[in-house]
Amino acid sequence: MKSLRLLSVAPSDRGSQRCRLGPGLMSALGLSLGSPLLVSVPGGSCLCTAWPRPDLAEGFLQMDLKCSSPSLMISHPPTHLSLDPDQLTPVPCSKLKGVKITVVVQSVDFKKHTPPRIVHELVKDMLKGVHVHKNHVINLEDFDTEVKYVVIESINPESASTGFITSKTGVLLVGPPGVGKTLLVRRVVREVGASLVVVVGSRPGESEETLRAVFERARSAAEEGPCVLFLDELDSLCPRRTGSSAPENRLVAQLLTLMDGMDQSDRFLIVGATNQPDRLDPALRRPGRFDREVIIGAPTLQQRKDILSVLCTRMPVCPSVDMAELAQKTTGYVGADLSALCREAAMHAIRENSKVNISVIEDYYGAYLGNIDFCMFFLMPL
Repeated sequence: MKSLRLLSVAPSDRGSQRCRLGPGLMSALGLSLGSPLLVSVPGGSCLCTAWPRPDLAEGFLQMDLKCSSPSLMISHPPTHLSLDPDQLTPVPCSKLKGVKITVVVQSVDFKKHTPPRIVHELVKDMLKGVHVHKNHVINLEDFDTEVKYVVIESINPESASTGFITSKTGVLLVGPPGVGKTLLVRRVVREVGASLVVVVGSRPGESEETLRAVFERARSAAEEGPCVLFLDELDSLCPRRTGSSAPENRLVAQLLTLMDGMDQSDRFLIVGATNQPDRLDPALRRPGRFDREVIIGAPTLQQRKDILSVLCTRMPVCPSVDMAELAQKTTGYVGADLSALCREAAMHAIRENSKVNISVIEDYYGAYLGNIDFCMFFLMPL
């Protein structure tokens, strides 16, 4: 098989992690569309997905370097650089299994008066929280209990064991990005058996009518059972009002009006989440709207150790790796940062090994996690 001439990546493929080669070579390597492919070149390697060239020409290779060795510096490779086909190694990857989901709506009235679009959105919100379990929020046990009590007491006031706490209108979660606010809400909602209606920030073209429709959707869902209306990225939905943006100010005023219009017959709770509380409109935080604020800080040393242990459960890590030492090095990291750190270590292990051999990768995982300073150089907490 003749050698391949390395060309610059096409502008349309930049950032796509794709590599382009001839269909004949793809067939010879046993590759299908989008199959993972490891390309070994002088100075490093690149993990990409295989796609045929638009002109179907053989003897050429173009690859995007989105997932490549840090030492690989061939963003604009010289035209004389040639590769042997043996330097292209298919990466075995198990296929995903398709799962068919059938939704059964038991309420005839709900089916009759609810547009299919709203039902579709409710199903998407429901499926997003299917796989949330305690391992996803292991560092938030104290906040979990507090939020869960408020949710239960608000959607079912008679279940409260004490009489000195009145029903809450809303709960505001405040914490840095990636600390687990959204996962915490999904877990609590799942544990108490409530339905969840989610609004993420303010989308372009969002109107007061759309916001009213969301509240009506929450009221309709609450008639069937407990419901939580979750306003994620609340700082973009309800920012501090200024004189420069009339549509945005009207949207904030509409949200405040809707919250003020809630009474004891509205059996749903509003939960907001923000990482920039100083950007919220001050009127939103007065009593009667968001009655309780739960501040979630960055994980402690022990919590970071627990998070790293859970993240590495399914990763081959050598026994010499000290999770306590890694936890000390990652001060200020939240759950999302630690997850990205472990994921980058795994990808680096694959990129740095030209031969995809499980035993080699297992050894390298441990070595790389033990020398995690390199990863931390690229992944610093916000």
